[in-house]
Amino acid sequence: RLSPEGKASVFYATKQEHVLCVAVGPDGQVYAGSDKNGLVYRIDGKGKAFVLYQAPQTEVRSLLSSGHSSSKAEKESDSGRPAPAPPRPSTGENSLYRIAADGTVREVFREKALVLSQLRLNGRLFVGTGMDGQLFEVDEVTRERSEIARLDHGQVLCMAHRADGSMVLGTGDPGRLYVLEDRYVARGTVTSEVFDAKIVSKWGSLRWQAGTPAGTKVTVAVRSGNVAEPDETWSDWSDEQADGDKATITAPPARFLQYRVTLSTEKPESTPALRGIALRYATTNQAPEVMKVEVPNLDAVDLDNPKKLKFKWSGEDANEDVVTYNLYVRKDGWKNWVLLDEDLEKSDYEWDTTTTPSGVYRLKVVASDHRDNAPGEALTGERVSDAFVVSHTPPSVQVKVAGIDEGIVVLEATGTSELVRLTAASFSLNGKKWMNVFPTDGLFDSRTETFKFKTETLKPGTYVVVLRVRDAAGNTGSGDVVFTVPARSASK
Repeated sequence: RLSPEGKASVFYATKQEHVLCVAVGPDGQVYAGSDKNGLVYRIDGKGKAFVLYQAPQTEVRSLLSSGHSSSKAEKESDSGRPAPAPPRPSTGENSLYRIAADGTVREVFREKALVLSQLRLNGRLFVGTGMDGQLFEVDEVTRERSEIARLDHGQVLCMAHRADGSMVLGTGDPGRLYVLEDRYVARGTVTSEVFDAKIVSKWGSLRWQAGTPAGTKVTVAVRSGNVAEPDETWSDWSDEQADGDKATITAPPARFLQYRVTLSTEKPESTPALRGIALRYATTNQAPEVMKVEVPNLDAVDLDNPKKLKFKWSGEDANEDVVTYNLYVRKDGWKNWVLLDEDLEKSDYEWDTTTTPSGVYRLKVVASDHRDNAPGEALTGERVSDAFVVSHTPPSVQVKVAGIDEGIVVLEATGTSELVRLTAASFSLNGKKWMNVFPTDGLFDSRTETFKFKTETLKPGTYVVVLRVRDAAGNTGSGDVVFTVPARSASK
């Protein structure tokens, strides 16, 4: 507080990091905005403070007191604490709030820009921003806003009105003063943000709604390119089009588009107004892609039901069209692909291989976008899988007696599968319980395995041993041997 004599004293000390703005209301109370927790204080003449509002953003940069015992506060966003009224602003969004006399809060403006200054003039509310130096006019009731000025760069830091009705803008970076008069220049333009169609597109109609009093006109020009920031590789601006009911986008097919609106008047007291603009376009159709195809590898995994092979694949379409799939198989040695199934919407399939001959196969998945495109414009993409095996041939098994010692019989065997590895083996003596047998190297990891095993001590007589061997395709083969255990000689 500064006294009339110039003496300074502390009026109020807040625990916040900075006090960024102050305003005095018609009731004589002081309002202050802070940095750290986005607080708006009301401070009476005795220095007693009361928090009117905590914003979802971290900084209160500007306060404007109205003549109705209420205040308006702008908050610069950095954090994300929830506001009591509107949805929480996202990162970088800043808001203008109206705090009524009864303490209720309503958001009247939001923008991804620094909101730095406010001014009420002739019943209208003006909001100055940075970094693009934009000046907005805001309707507090409808929350409609119009961008009425944009500097080449800089920030609109403060505003003041003059007796002749004009407005002075004080800017930073660079520091300048601009005068905004309450009349219209002969010509002005507004250039849109760059529109991203995501992929190369063909442009169609261009429609807009405008109010054009006598002596005024609205025209629109367009340009396109394939880089996000317009540069020398973009097309030149098209000719100006003046009929908002019949105009077309005369720009080359591309991913990005920008339009420029030109407003002109022959009368300083009249101006045209653009109320809406619409662009029609169609993305250039791109072929769907099959990203990967998964088929079972019988040399790597054991399947619960190896006669029914499960396939999986994934696909995508840049146009977000509905994609369907046709499946084909081809055995090594076949000239052509054979259709397995068609027009599938899902991305997995189970194939009963008992209906096809043994061999090494490949699966081809063909993706199509025909459901969302005309017959002549539909496209396909495909991918062929790694090789996989279909086998119905049982392993061959040979068993022989390697020796008999004191009633214990030693047997040797070989199991061979034509296409896939062996996975299990067991033997039975005279039709009794099956006993597991393991390869001599301890692992079932190849198409041919050797076995060496022995029986328990047997009484003299004739026996049969059956060895059963299973492969990864679910086939089982067997071999047998018949032998006689001789009577033991009398001890001497």
